Amino acid sequence: MAARRKKFNERAYRDALGNFATGVTVVTARDPRGFHVGVTANSFNSVSLDPPLVLWSLDRRSLSLSSFQGADHFVINVLAADQVALSRRFARRTEGGKFERVTFTGGRGGAPVLDGCAAHFLCRKSFTHDGGDHLIFVGEVLEYRDHGLPALMFYRGRYAVPDPAPQLQRKAGNRLPSTRFVDDYLDYLLSHAAACFQAQFDSMLKIAGVGRDEWGILCTLGDHGAGLTIDNIHAVTLQHTRTIARTLEPMLGKGWIRQGKGRGENSATFRLTRKGHATLVPLLAAAKAHESDALSHFPDADARQLKQMLKALMQTTQPVRVRKHRAPRPKSRTP
Repeated sequence: MAARRKKFNERAYRDALGNFATGVTVVTARDPRGFHVGVTANSFNSVSLDPPLVLWSLDRRSLSLSSFQGADHFVINVLAADQVALSRRFARRTEGGKFERVTFTGGRGGAPVLDGCAAHFLCRKSFTHDGGDHLIFVGEVLEYRDHGLPALMFYRGRYAVPDPAPQLQRKAGNRLPSTRFVDDYLDYLLSHAAACFQAQFDSMLKIAGVGRDEWGILCTLGDHGAGLTIDNIHAVTLQHTRTIARTLEPMLGKGWIRQGKGRGENSATFRLTRKGHATLVPLLAAAKAHESDALSHFPDADARQLKQMLKALMQTTQPVRVRKHRAPRPKSRTP
């Protein structure tokens, strides 16, 4: 007589399984009636690379089971770390209202592709398997999108975010271990983000033979048809007037700008030449492409909000007025 299988304590069994940290996904589809369905699932897993197959499972008691069975396609929306509310919304037992005020686009077979996720896998359903009290869906990945965002995780019954193991964290040079204050201090966040963003674009400037200070002045003069004084340029770039004067000197020599006479002392004006415009235009295109690439990891609404918040911050935090030294006027050069 076969030995009887020991009955598991379901709660203890679930707790033991909770030691295996998983990502959190929302699986979406459009059923044959044209209705959108979606459920939160952490059962997502890769099956094969060639062909690219993935699987996920759904409780047989789910109200959306028949809809997923009838759909030909589904989307695995891997949630980002800031999408706990979205996970909870689609974990509800009721089907109604899940997609209210949720932004998404249509994917393969009309399956919703949710905005702001860490990654998407657009799949064609290949087959289903019996998985006890769950039904296992296997899909062929037709398209995938990696947005480079930190993913949401579920560990021991709670939401979590990924963090490198302490012994694997890379230490940059002699930098001291960061503190909670530094990690969350606005000045540090702005400075560090700006430094990382600028470093990526500096290689393009180097290829074009344009220095960073020169780049700031080129952009400023390019935005204004009329000639600008050193003080005008300082008001936009916040570069020290002495730095501006030193930078204008070689720019005159390169023929990028020309100097006009002002009405008083230190009132000489500067404007771009045709050669200056020819230098600036391709760099503007490269800068916009660089910006677009950096912001592509975020939903469009978040990118717009980021710019609006930075502009508002600039208006509410005026730079401290410091005593300025008179800048020497650059010598006139023939463009």
